[in-house]
Amino acid sequence: MRSLDTNVIVRVLLQDNVEQARVAAQALAEPALLLATVVLETVWVLTGKAWSRAEIVQALRRLLLEFEHLLIPDEDALIWATDRFEAGGDFADLLHVGLSGQASTFATFDRKLERYCGGAPVRIELLTG
Repeated sequence: MRSLDTNVIVRVLLQDNVEQARVAAQALAEPALLLATVVLETVWVLTGKAWSRAEIVQALRRLLLEFEHLLIPDEDALIWATDRFEAGGDFADLLHVGLSGQASTFATFDRKLERYCGGAPVRIELLTG
């Protein structure tokens, strides 16, 4: 099994290079590993390409739900972060929270983050200082 790089995912989503998009689609058609870090970087790339939040959410849901043969180790955290990103939160921050399920709390100074963390796998601990 191969692990997929961000540029493979981005080629399929952007369709900005016909030949690479074709090869990337073939790679996605086979069993492969999709890491949370690759999804995070994909969000950054799409944001930089001026994709709207709605377009990014649609692309993430397609990746996470339609490609059943992809092995996604942190799938639940990615789905949770995508849902909360759709509601207006920052994807990177939400992914950090979503991946923190083994901890008792997620410590942060970011008061805005708490409002998007409904159903978080960990309690948000707002630090003061």
